[in-house]
Amino acid sequence: MAKATDLETIERVEVLRRLYLEGNDMSYMLQYIADKWQVNERMARYYMSRVKAAVLKELKATNAQALAEHLAFRRMLRLKALDSKNPKLALEAAVDEAKLRGLYKTSLAVLEVNMKDLTDEQLERISKGESLTDVLGTQ
Repeated sequence: MAKATDLETIERVEVLRRLYLEGNDMSYMLQYIADKWQVNERMARYYMSRVKAAVLKELKATNAQALAEHLAFRRMLRLKALDSKNPKLALEAAVDEAKLRGLYKTSLAVLEVNMKDLTDEQLERISKGESLTDVLGTQ
């Protein structure tokens, strides 16, 4: 079969992107590519790499857009709180915005706990998925 044009390649990647997002597995998609376009496995894998790159790019753009929307909402909430003379809410919105921006660093190595010092009740709560800081009542 003749080499695909740039437009055909774009169209194929789009068809495959939709199949990928529908949850089809790699073996199905490779077979689909081979049957539909009569290409070898190397070319099929190339198409799949283009699909994965397109999905990843879309996901990053979506995440950036979602972050921007959330930041704008926090900023709007803070301004409304200041206008209505509610400094507590304005501060909460500012802190939340700062957390979204990653300005507050969380420390993973803050707590040192000896398992022998925990009660059976605390161990039970931890085993059920409750956070260590909640179980110990620490911040």
